Formats: sequence, C-alpha cells, structure tokens
Amino acid sequence: MQDIPEPLPLRVVDHRAYVGICSQCNGDTKASFPEGVGYPVPYGPHLTGLVLYLNTHQLLPVKRLVETFRDLFGVKVSTGTVVNMVSRWVRAYGGLVDTIRTGVVHARVKHMDETWLRIGGRLHWLHVACTNLLTYLWIGKGRGDVMLAARGIVVHDCWTSSCAMPNVAGHGLCCAHILRELEGLFQFGREKWARNLARLLSGAVHECNLARGRPLSPATMGATADSYDRIVAEGFRYHEALSPLPSNGRRGRTKRRKGYNLLLRLREHRASVLLFTRNPQVPATNNMANADVGISWPNWRFGWKRSSRRYRGVSVAGRVGTCWKRFV
Repeated sequence: MQDIPEPLPLRVVDHRAYVGICSQCNGDTKASFPEGVGYPVPYGPHLTGLVLYLNTHQLLPVKRLVETFRDLFGVKVSTGTVVNMVSRWVRAYGGLVDTIRTGVVHARVKHMDETWLRIGGRLHWLHVACTNLLTYLWIGKGRGDVMLAARGIVVHDCWTSSCAMPNVAGHGLCCAHILRELEGLFQFGREKWARNLARLLSGAVHECNLARGRPLSPATMGATADSYDRIVAEGFRYHEALSPLPSNGRRGRTKRRKGYNLLLRLREHRASVLLFTRNPQVPATNNMANADVGISWPNWRFGWKRSSRRYRGVSVAGRVGTCWKRFV
C-alpha cells in the first residue's frame, strides 16, 4: 500500500533582535534579522512558494486556496495576503519576464494562441507565446494584440492578426483545428472531399510521428502535396455545383457556405498547412499553446470579474510554467 504522511502543522520560529548599549558613548546597537524576516508576521519561502504554485500553476482560486491551507495545515491566510504574495513576486522578479519574452521572440519555432476573459467587468484577451521551454503570457485589450516583434516560425490557428505579423520567417497552421472543421463538414454536410482531406492530413501527421524528428522523403512530401491540391480542387467543384445561398437583400459581400470559406483558406495558406511535412521542427498542431492558455479558462475567465488586481498572476503563471517546462 502506498500512502502519504499527514500534513505537518505550521512551524513558527521566533526571531528576537537584541539591543546593546555602549557604556562609553551610550549608543544603541541593534542586531539585524535574517533575510526575509520582517514585521509584523512574515511567511516563509516554503509557504509562499506553495501559494504561488497552487494559485498560478494549478490555478486554484484564491478563496479555495485559503480554505485548503486552513484545512490541511491549520494556517489562516487571508485572500489579501495571497494577492500580495503574488504582487511581491512580480516586483521581485520583474526582469525575468523580459528574459522569457526575448527568448520566445527569437526562438526558431513558437506557438501562439489567445482566449477572452473579463477584468473589472471589461472584456480583455489573454495571449500566450510559448516554446517547449518557455511560456510568455500577456493581457491585451484586443484579440489582435499579438507579438509583432516575433521572429522565426509561428504556429497558430490562422487568426488574421497572427497571419499578418511582419517579421516572421513562416507560419504553421494547426491541423487539429482544420481536422475538427473537416469532421463537422462531413458529419453534418456529408461533404466527401472533407473526409478525404481529413484522412490525408491525419496520415501525414502519422508519418511525421513515425519519422521521429527526421524529414520525410521527397516522394512522400510530393505525394502529400499533390493529393492535397487534388482534394481541394474537388471541394471547389463540389461547392460550385451547388445552388447559391439566398440573398438577404442587404448590400455587401455575398454569403458563402462554411465549407467554401474553409476551401479558400486551405488554398490561400497551402504552404502553411503543409509546413509540418517539410520542416520536422514544426509541429502539426498548436496544442502546446492551447494547453498553456486553455488551462487558465476556469480560474482567470471567471475569477477576475470583480478584481482587476489579479491580472498580475498572468506574468507569474508564465514564469511558473517556464520553470515547470525546464525542470520537471
């Protein structure tokens, strides 16, 4: 049987600073406290580190974190203390954020994603740019507040702002998103070209996984590209044979079907969709960024509705995520 020991009770260390008076000059000499010990009641590095880990990496809400410390350790920590711990950590290690951002900017391959959240009742966007070693998070007021200084290759979900970054060497589109769209087109619209393209992309991803970081053979890459073009052309022929959608009488662009819009995107970004078959360093999906930003959904999206101070936890989460990637 495997088990864990009972949680240890809180250990309190009493520090006293003695004052000595010189018999000659009557001057006072006071002993200094150890580093990190202050007034009125400081919390030690172990407790502070556990608070930061549970709040910013495991995404435990502040009130539940306070309850956890009370139930497990008998420690009464207020919600304000937790927020102040996070804020002090941000101030103490502010330079680390710039180091992480610089590393992500100049990485050869990076992933980007975003999700919405509310701070102080207003809509904001939580952005992430990450590699297999670094995680950089920031909050923007718009979905288009992307990392314009990024270099190298960026893997993303084909959002317009991400595709328009001026300094990148190339784009890789997430095949997981494309496969979900293709599955929906075949399941609800019975579009056979969507099933064929889904099988092609799934097979190409499988071949890259079997290659284990080695480039695919030129014959395999050429056959995949030719099949891709043939299936996309088949999709266009299918939609051109359909009757046009009824007009709503309003001015503007004619309404198009979802499948046709996807075909236009697949044709325009053909090189980005198939980049993972030509460059073994580029993953086929954007799952890394989705994991770094998506796990924050329950805590940040609903936990910051009334408190704008808690946005500081974003930079802390990025640093904790970076440490976790590097050392765990």
